[in-house]
Amino acid sequence: MPLGSMAVDALAPWLEHAIDAFGVDRCLFASNFPVDAMHGSFDELYSSYSAITAGLGAGARDKLFAANAERIYRY
Repeated sequence: MPLGSMAVDALAPWLEHAIDAFGVDRCLFASNFPVDAMHGSFDELYSSYSAITAGLGAGARDKLFAANAERIYRY
């Protein structure tokens, strides 16, 4: 976690840029836990990611939080 924070204002520029650059079909929620626990909890990270993507439609959020991982990892 090079930013040293899981706050929305720290993560938003990075996440928004990645989603803008690659689109919701090529991005997904992930973490680097337990290493990232040095800077906060998984719940904090998930909450920040959820807040940052709150303006996206339900279909886009489903892709970011579940469908893309299911497709990529073939669950």
